[in-house]
Formats: sequence, C-alpha cells, structure tokens
Amino acid sequence: MNERIVDFVRSCPQCQQNKATRNQPYRLSSTLELPYTPWQSIAMDFITELPVSGGGDQLWVVIDRFTKMAHILPLEQEKKSTVDLAVIFAREVCKHLSLPTDIVSY
Repeated sequence: MNERIVDFVRSCPQCQQNKATRNQPYRLSSTLELPYTPWQSIAMDFITELPVSGGGDQLWVVIDRFTKMAHILPLEQEKKSTVDLAVIFAREVCKHLSLPTDIVSY
C-alpha cells in the first residue's frame, strides 16, 4: 500500500506542482577573476587546534593564487585581534612582497 501511495503522489501533477521546495533559491555562480601577476590576488585561511609546538597552536596560511606559493605563519596560543593580524600581515607578507589587490578568505 505504501508503494502505491508513493507512486500516486509522484505521478499526480497537482501534487508535484504544490510540493514545497527544500533548497535555497538558486543564484548565479560568480567566478573569481584570474590574477595576471604574482601576489596580485591571495587566498588565506587559518588552521587551528593544532598540538602546541614552540608556543603556538595555529597556522595562518597565505597563498598566492597565481603561482600557488604559500607563506605559512605560526601564531601563538593567545587570541589575536584584527589589528594584531594586520600588523603581522604587513610585517611578514607585504614587507617582502607587494600589497595584493584582492584577498580571498576561506
């Protein structure tokens, strides 16, 4: 009986039209523009909850999207504010390379 009900609901046009959608509205996907020079566009992410090593338990990974070269910055156990992270970013990444035009964070 259960199979007959399922078949009836699947074949009924009114049941199919009035069925509620379960997914979010579809959006157009937007792709990132391709970088044309090294360190023009970077991606960054944090790796947390690592075993403590040398006083740190986090890594900040900064990747150039053009060359796929990565800078891995160890972070200490204490929580960092955005100002602290900006100073570390300027000191460790922008000092040796140029300031990127866009940043993608995961």
